[in-house]
Amino acid sequence: MSLPGSASQEHAFDDELSPEVLRQLPGGVLSTETDPRIVANVLNASPAFAHFGLRVQLPHEVGDHIDWVGEAIPFIVEIPRIQPYHRGGTTVLSINGGVIAMVCDLSLGLTIMAPGLPLAKGSGVGRLNIRMGRPIEGRSARAVATITAIRRNLIYARTVVQDEQGRDCVRAEGTIFRGR
Repeated sequence: MSLPGSASQEHAFDDELSPEVLRQLPGGVLSTETDPRIVANVLNASPAFAHFGLRVQLPHEVGDHIDWVGEAIPFIVEIPRIQPYHRGGTTVLSINGGVIAMVCDLSLGLTIMAPGLPLAKGSGVGRLNIRMGRPIEGRSARAVATITAIRRNLIYARTVVQDEQGRDCVRAEGTIFRGR
């Protein structure tokens, strides 16, 4: 996936994705105006998400008409099948802290899709604070991120990583910067 700094300040995908997936994106460009189901399909088909065994679920709507803060609309990153390469935490069978940090970063970063504004070069998670509560063991896990505030070009969000029983194991907060 390439992220060129184009004049339109939207992110384009190169031919690492299959032609079927690219046909879903108008002009092969990802923006927050793109249908979230298409964005989720593109991310889920990406080599990076496939490599790490991750899946994304986005809200079905985008736009300024939604109260993103008040409605606690979820942005979800799942590890549907925890693999041996995810493990290596404190209990050996638990998910490694680096994998947990990646999932927290991804789920918080997805909140940038919410406000219906074009993605800009330089957008991303600028601050990430993670609090590990309990080891995540089992067969699956998921991170559920919600927006807590939007101020100018900053999104404040939190995510909770849950084990397969739905127990909260990790909490994270972050500030997401939207480039202009």
